[in-house]
Amino acid sequence: MIGPARMAPGLLAMLMIFLLPTSCASVRFMEDLADYDDAVEDLERQAARNPSDPQPLRDLGIIYLRTNNFAKANELLQLAFSRDPDDPKILFHLGLANETLGKQETARGLYERYPDVSRLSPYRRLMAERYANLTRKILHEAVRARVAEEERLIGEPVEPRIVAVYPLVYEGADAQYAPLGRGLAEMITIDLSQVDDLQLVERARLQTLLDELTLAQDEHFDPATAPRVGHLVGAGRLVGGVYNVLGQDDLQMGAAMWETERAGVADLGTRAGALRNLFEMEKELVFSAIGAMGIELTEEERRRIEFIPTQNLQAFLAFSRGLEREDAGAFDEAARFYEQAFQLDPNFSLAGARVDELLGQVFMSGSVSEALAVVYQHDPSPPAPGQPALDPMAIRLQNLNTSIGSYVVPGIDAREPAAESGSTVVTPPEPPNSLPDPPPPPQTGGGG
Repeated sequence: MIGPARMAPGLLAMLMIFLLPTSCASVRFMEDLADYDDAVEDLERQAARNPSDPQPLRDLGIIYLRTNNFAKANELLQLAFSRDPDDPKILFHLGLANETLGKQETARGLYERYPDVSRLSPYRRLMAERYANLTRKILHEAVRARVAEEERLIGEPVEPRIVAVYPLVYEGADAQYAPLGRGLAEMITIDLSQVDDLQLVERARLQTLLDELTLAQDEHFDPATAPRVGHLVGAGRLVGGVYNVLGQDDLQMGAAMWETERAGVADLGTRAGALRNLFEMEKELVFSAIGAMGIELTEEERRRIEFIPTQNLQAFLAFSRGLEREDAGAFDEAARFYEQAFQLDPNFSLAGARVDELLGQVFMSGSVSEALAVVYQHDPSPPAPGQPALDPMAIRLQNLNTSIGSYVVPGIDAREPAAESGSTVVTPPEPPNSLPDPPPPPQTGGGG
């Protein structure tokens, strides 16, 4: 598990600015319930005077949560929730309380309501980040459980409409193109998910299984291991392939599809062309796979598949590197690669959405106590004596985060599909030795 100690100082400072509590009534982080005696007495009086008011119950629950009285915290927060089920502060802390009691699915159900929370509330992001990390934790546990039941699962039928896409395997020598395999697999997955009759295995689930089976370093799409992987992820079809980049502008790509029930491989063909036509070749592969499945597309499904997310190859390479680092659990590095991709192409909304999702995940991936410490490390009152001031880099990163978060909406952007000119594609540079610094913050007016 990645803890705050490993995070980039600038990103940590940025998150701390963002997570400043919004209410002056927030209590400071303390370890002993005795430290809160006065606050507890006052809140209990408020609750007695007005039993229908969720606020004193909520704040009492938070106090008990922060002093490790988890059962009491859950009881009080549940009462507050019954009075106001839409308060994001209640939802977030009740989720944490359920985590401490081992009720992970209940906690995730609370966190997954974050889209209903106002974008102006810091708890929207906190809930989203906790949801993502708890989902990842549950996913790992589920994969291990299925591997433990492998003998039974091998004998069960699989659903042919469920498809898993392997990272494409790079056969070239130029390391700068190696991450494209994950980016291409992600695009194939997104495109196939536009078909209403298909259900795609999420990348994280497949990657977790490959890691668990120690297959991640091998040639991923192997008919010898495909039946095993298919049954373990419940996929009736597995898509994989290889690619190479010759010189600076010649892409070659081949793919195949394993059908688990038939125990056979369908050749999806090979393609060769200019690297700038990467997405056109990827679309051809997707349509070939759909044809091999015998699916008739609607015009709307075809239009959605034809969408091209970016014409900037450097941006797509940065995005692919972000996927690579995210799959490795290095969320801070992944966020910076996604940020780089979004800067290179501000219309690449898929990269922008990943920045928005990952900027703080690293800080919500630890224990409940660590999450509480991160959220409440700062207070809206003036800094205590000796508390370090925020440095200029923190302000710079916060402004960048604000500018991104203000207009990024997860999902496909609004540009027309496939009709864009390829003239904007640029040849990717040699991979840098280190990630670039973020650009200067946008100019803002005065005032706090």
